[in-house]
Amino acid sequence: MAKNEVEELLYTNENFEIMVKKLIQDRKSFVVYGLSRKMIEAVSNLEKFVEETNLTCRVYTLNRAAAAAGVSWTGFGTASWLAIASHNLATFNPDYEIGRDLFKNRLHINYKKAKRDEKLRKKEAKKKDEAS
Repeated sequence: MAKNEVEELLYTNENFEIMVKKLIQDRKSFVVYGLSRKMIEAVSNLEKFVEETNLTCRVYTLNRAAAAAGVSWTGFGTASWLAIASHNLATFNPDYEIGRDLFKNRLHINYKKAKRDEKLRKKEAKKKDEAS
């Protein structure tokens, strides 16, 4: 798999739970498809798997900001912006983001701290080199 490729998993795969837990343990991003009316169940399971690993997550709906912008001149639009902002503050700096794509019936699970992890690995390697 190329460096920037994201693994795609079929939700009905019999090994789904094992595969997802491994991806989360390895701090990988991935996409889940084939949900067919099981998005709520899938999100609940993914949240549980992430939290079992002592990581945090934020669940959000993809393109919700664009939808709120489209109606921002109404009271509903203003309320939507406030809800989005308060949700982002309540789930500040998560390890994973779970994005619900309601149009394509997919979940996008993104590990958000890969750059930080890479910096830490480089720092630890440099310390080992200096100690040798």
